[in-house]
Amino acid sequence: MFSKTDGPTALRADLVRALSFSHDRIERLVQGATVASLAALAAVWNGRKGHVALIVRDVEPAAIERYVSSAPILSESDVDAIVEEGLAFAESLGFSMDAPEYEILSIEERDARIYRWNKLRKIRPASRVESNEDSSPSVPALEAPELAPVPSGYEIELEDLAVPSPPPAPEFEAELDSSGGSTVGGWSCGPAARVNYAGMHGRAQIAERHRHDPKGPGYTAELGVGAESQNNSLAGIPRCGPECAHLPPDRVLWAGQLRAGYRSEDLGLMIGSTLYQGWYRHSDDTPTLGW
Repeated sequence: MFSKTDGPTALRADLVRALSFSHDRIERLVQGATVASLAALAAVWNGRKGHVALIVRDVEPAAIERYVSSAPILSESDVDAIVEEGLAFAESLGFSMDAPEYEILSIEERDARIYRWNKLRKIRPASRVESNEDSSPSVPALEAPELAPVPSGYEIELEDLAVPSPPPAPEFEAELDSSGGSTVGGWSCGPAARVNYAGMHGRAQIAERHRHDPKGPGYTAELGVGAESQNNSLAGIPRCGPECAHLPPDRVLWAGQLRAGYRSEDLGLMIGSTLYQGWYRHSDDTPTLGW
């Protein structure tokens, strides 16, 4: 659903996904008067959120109406769907819109459409012509949008255009898992033992961007913590005699990991440290801290 609202109409060329313009002017009834109007629809996508707006430009007297979609746009498929909805809304106002393709156009064609959008959205202030006898405001310079290359010295440069979208917030993810089972192992100078274990493991990550972002997650920090309860029992007769019959006591062992770095789409560099508890000797009563 599109609703009328005030707000910015500038575009950043590298985020534009669709641009569509009305083929011809139409006559509309505005506040009891008939005015000639044009329309244009634009869609932008910054990788996380989208924005679709329709502007209706009255040629004389100069005025702009801005309509935006109230539906959240969280994927590229959402952008395409809202663009179709916006074109239908423009047609319901009486406009006949051209195809909204933008990404498949050449650089020259994209620049021409951005230039056309800027001419449509900008209303030049009326200039004053002074004379010795009288001074009166001139009619605003309202040129109909046209396809043309961006002229040198034009007051709006593409790099100065801004999209009305806040900077992306850091992405936070958390996972919790459990494990359990039984395994047989031993010490090089000690008995073989069966270990029954059960534990819980958690991981939290905060990143500059979502992990599925085309540019990669960016700067990332991760913290992992785990706790595991272990029960030890002899697995067969000790080969080294009765002195090897002593096993570590049952208890909970802890482990933790912290790392940070940067990951792009293809490469990444992470540094960090891991700390854990374990049994260095079968005769130990207190676990050893390792890293």
